[in-house]
Amino acid sequence: MPEDEPNPLLVRTAMPPAPKEAPMPALFEFREVVEHTLPVPILRTLRSAYAVDTPGAVRAARALAQRFGVTGDVEEDRTHLRVRGPEGELEIRRSSGGFRFREAEPTSFFRRTVDLDDDRAIALADTFLAGHGLRDVSTYFAGIERTRLACGDDDAPDSAHGTVAVHVDYAFSALGLEMVGPGARMRATLTRADRVTELHRCFRTYELAGWKTPLPVEAALARFQADPCFSDLRPGDDSVVVERVFPGYYVAGFGPDQTLLVPAYVFRGYVSTPDVPRFGFTKPTVAVHLGQGELTSLGGALPA
Repeated sequence: MPEDEPNPLLVRTAMPPAPKEAPMPALFEFREVVEHTLPVPILRTLRSAYAVDTPGAVRAARALAQRFGVTGDVEEDRTHLRVRGPEGELEIRRSSGGFRFREAEPTSFFRRTVDLDDDRAIALADTFLAGHGLRDVSTYFAGIERTRLACGDDDAPDSAHGTVAVHVDYAFSALGLEMVGPGARMRATLTRADRVTELHRCFRTYELAGWKTPLPVEAALARFQADPCFSDLRPGDDSVVVERVFPGYYVAGFGPDQTLLVPAYVFRGYVSTPDVPRFGFTKPTVAVHLGQGELTSLGGALPA
């Protein structure tokens, strides 16, 4: 029988195709990516009016204290200016001009509870900021938090609890781009039901220093995914959900001096693991090409 003719005695059993492997779950999920293609501004931070050896620094500190109704002598050292009085205290950081105002109130572990809903707290904070010249189009509401006190014993845990402070948070923008990071934030705290009793403001003044064309957003995505902080995460068990990627400015806190504010791609989202269902993050990466001198001007504030 020719080999090319079928053999009726041979029953050929068709083997089922090998099952395709299920695709490996992706570790990263990107939900919204906003890319800038037009040139964006580079900003240069200005010298603080309260810096060491700056003429008029003490006079400026006294004037700011008077805006908050704090009277007293100006105390100064290399890092801060302070004004203390019976009305409260104002502390100014020399390097950036950021400050903290705190109204004087009795110190007690058992503080009074604050019965304020979110709308009322925001309205009081907005009014306070506007009255002190600190609320403009570059400042916007960013969130609200509460500090709660719980007291109890073995027989009746948490038998007494309540909100003792409401914190209204604000963020800043510059030339239409959001400013993120510890050096660009403001928090108004209410420990009474009728007014703000503490304000913490971190901000740097700036001027336009030039323009640069942004790098493709794909480069930022690749750099973000290669970040060592994600190296121990495992697809399937863990996930990194990036809710939004957007251009902005990262402003460092009180570390090395940052003299340039450069555009960054900001990644905002959360990591989820079996042990920690949701851990939020905001991570920036440089969005423009920088020369060596410009990298030094970042003060280590941004991953290049």
